[in-house]
Amino acid sequence: MPVNTVGEMPDASAPFVNDEADIILRSSDGVDFHTFKLLLSLASPFFRSTFSLPQPGQAEGPEGTKAGGSGAEMKNGVSVVQLTEHSEVVKNMLIFCYPMCHPTMETLQEVQDLWEAASKYEIEELMKWLGSQFVEKRFLEDEPVRAYAIACRYRLDPLAKAAAIWTLRYPRADLDIHADHHELEAITAGAFVRLMKFHRRCSEVVSALVNHTQSPGLSWISTFQYNFFTCTSCHHHRSKVRFGLSQSVAKWFLQYLVHVGEVLQIRPCKSVIMEDEVTGKALNIARESCSRCGPAAQMDLKLFSEVFGEEIDRVISEVSKGFWFLVDQSSTGNPQVSL
Repeated sequence: MPVNTVGEMPDASAPFVNDEADIILRSSDGVDFHTFKLLLSLASPFFRSTFSLPQPGQAEGPEGTKAGGSGAEMKNGVSVVQLTEHSEVVKNMLIFCYPMCHPTMETLQEVQDLWEAASKYEIEELMKWLGSQFVEKRFLEDEPVRAYAIACRYRLDPLAKAAAIWTLRYPRADLDIHADHHELEAITAGAFVRLMKFHRRCSEVVSALVNHTQSPGLSWISTFQYNFFTCTSCHHHRSKVRFGLSQSVAKWFLQYLVHVGEVLQIRPCKSVIMEDEVTGKALNIARESCSRCGPAAQMDLKLFSEVFGEEIDRVISEVSKGFWFLVDQSSTGNPQVSL
């Protein structure tokens, strides 16, 4: 005998209220999504195999009943499948399966929740799309350590690399402050240590770009057309630095090199090189020391920073290419890594 369920579950909003639907997916918070087996089967091997299994006989019963001994619940004569995901996750998953726009992801948590559902139900195209969502700037810039932990947990190589690079915007000593400790519980100590080593290595190579006391010095600079190189009006305020060879520069620019080098040891990323606290003192010295360098100093630094920023990106990319973020142990015991 069919048994009446207690109360009626609410239906989801359009397009998941369709009288012609042949399956209902019920979320963990009790929202019913009326959809179609064909759409789900095309998108998901999980659902395709589920729907291809022999279905136990179901007695026709009133709305909201479980039919016969099979225990399968029915609503309006349509089978109900109970899912463990929240309605927001189910909605976003189904939107991707429909011939319509992709779901809108507002937070990294939404991306993660939907990834877990897509992985569980084997919706490969959704997983590929979510992979591109994971590495969006809006998620990485605020929570890079959390994104790195998620990448390690789900073994997402591109995300691990992108997130590790975004952590360079923060001091290494403060990375734990920007971490979600719940996410860190799911990764190994080794994964976090690799992140710290990457940060330290980038600090070394990036700050070395402006170390004018050691060879090769500033040899990456390809043009000397800036006023701080060519100015002849401030000969009393100039110093020698190494560009492979010795080169005379304005002292205010040398002040900038020293200061930016100190900052890059802590936060090795190009976003810091034109911060007011980095350029301010050097620009003040330029204005006070030379009537020619002073007016042009800010524009010169801006032009220089564009080249400098590209070089920072280049050396960080080189470091990341040779760095192991996700490490697998092969049958021979050798680590295999892809980035």
